[in-house]
Amino acid sequence: MSFEAVHWTEWLSALGPAIIAAIVAFIAYRQWRLAQETLREKLFDRRLALFKDVHLITSELLQIGDPERTAVYRLQAAWQTSKFLFGPEISDYIQKLIDSVIELQSLEAEYEASSANGDFERIRQALASKKVWLFAQPSRMFEVFAPYLQFTMKQ
Repeated sequence: MSFEAVHWTEWLSALGPAIIAAIVAFIAYRQWRLAQETLREKLFDRRLALFKDVHLITSELLQIGDPERTAVYRLQAAWQTSKFLFGPEISDYIQKLIDSVIELQSLEAEYEASSANGDFERIRQALASKKVWLFAQPSRMFEVFAPYLQFTMKQ
């Protein structure tokens, strides 16, 4: 049988399974890419929600204080979640916020009781220093969280 004598249907029957396999492989690859992008989107949404929570807690604390003393508990819940969504630098940052809020609350309690003893000035200075640090945090949070909140589509 010569090359010219091969009918086109024989070529099609020989190449058909390979063409179908290539199409199936392409569809599988596109589904895999879609699943990867969906995962990235969900992770971004969860990270953004946690960022917004931490930012809101800190902003509320600085604007109206914490009369119910719930800021620490809310930040601890955010810290626990951050362990699963972010790298260690974010959970360390949130832990530093928690420690600062606890220290601030402790200093405020000392400040109220300090009128009777001579530590008034030391406590006032420590309280002012802690508040200055905390007031800088809402804008600093953008820098800290930014590496995890980049959502660019891969081509």
